[in-house]
Amino acid sequence: MKLNQKQKVMRHLMKYGTITPLDAFRDYGIMRLAAVIFNLKEDGEDISSKMTSSSNRFGEKVVFSEYRLENVVALNFKETHQWFINNPNIN
Repeated sequence: MKLNQKQKVMRHLMKYGTITPLDAFRDYGIMRLAAVIFNLKEDGEDISSKMTSSSNRFGEKVVFSEYRLENVVALNFKETHQWFINNPNIN
């Protein structure tokens, strides 16, 4: 089964708890994570964000959002797979 961007982000959030734009780009090739998060929120998912800072390769401070799926404990693969079976309309 090929997953769409929303499904990939939800799977990541369920497995790891948080996701950043760098995670989304590096792991899934998603360049507009904020748009995917917006769509997931529109679908009723309880996702929060907080601004986080780090340094880039030049030592300059950069600020970015870190998104968290609220009220969910990170799930193992079997539970995540079952969630997708029970939620086939997320697209």
